[in-house]
Amino acid sequence: MKRGNGKNRKWEVAAVGAVTALLLAGCAETSTSTTAAAQVQASSTSAAAEETAPAAEETATADSKDAIVTVTASVTDYADPDMAQITLGVEESEDTAEAAQKSASKKQDAVKKAITDLGISEDDISTSSYSMYPQYNYDTSKVTGYTVSVSLAIRNVTLNEVGDVLSAATSAGASQISDISYTSSSYDAVYSEALTKAAADAGTKADTLAKAEGKTLGELVSVQEGYQDTSARYQSTNAYANLESSDGTDSAISVDPGQLEVDASVTAVYALK
Repeated sequence: MKRGNGKNRKWEVAAVGAVTALLLAGCAETSTSTTAAAQVQASSTSAAAEETAPAAEETATADSKDAIVTVTASVTDYADPDMAQITLGVEESEDTAEAAQKSASKKQDAVKKAITDLGISEDDISTSSYSMYPQYNYDTSKVTGYTVSVSLAIRNVTLNEVGDVLSAATSAGASQISDISYTSSSYDAVYSEALTKAAADAGTKADTLAKAEGKTLGELVSVQEGYQDTSARYQSTNAYANLESSDGTDSAISVDPGQLEVDASVTAVYALK
């Protein structure tokens, strides 16, 4: 029995030794893997740092660029108008819608003929609005008739013709003058001159600001024209009037167009040294 026990102990010792050897091998492998992973992570961190470095350098370079100054200058000039557009109309009321339309159409044709007889081309006359609405007895809420209103726009009228057109139209039955607008054939030339002045003013303002900051004005970096409101080509008198038809004995109506405002603006960017 004792010999058998001794033999068994030898096998147990051998088995324990084998297990221990396996455990030690596993720890060594784990240590090697951990070390390798740490090396890979360190390499990745180093590469990321190298990639980040150029970006940091670019940011620093951008921050160190020369300073700039941005200025805006505006100029208002004036042009003498030499052309006009007139909006006038007729209004007729009748018991029925059909009768009102016929009456307004007849009056409209008479007004157009009176205007074209002055030498105004039919191509320069157009219907700008047409409306019809019922008339009510508000006590009974019943329709008592209809009113038709027609507006005509007459373009390309010279200043000398404006008074004659108004007089002829009212004599022919026009009962409303809603607008007289003016334009100038020299508008573009005046605008170009105003734009040139605005650009010069922008340079002067930039130089003043540069000196105030102890800098010297450098090269022009960019320049941009401001928004040009083309409706500024026209100046409306807002001369709405209801007129009694003339008997033809009155002289031509007098108008005063005044002057047209012409606005120009420039935004400029300069480098500072």
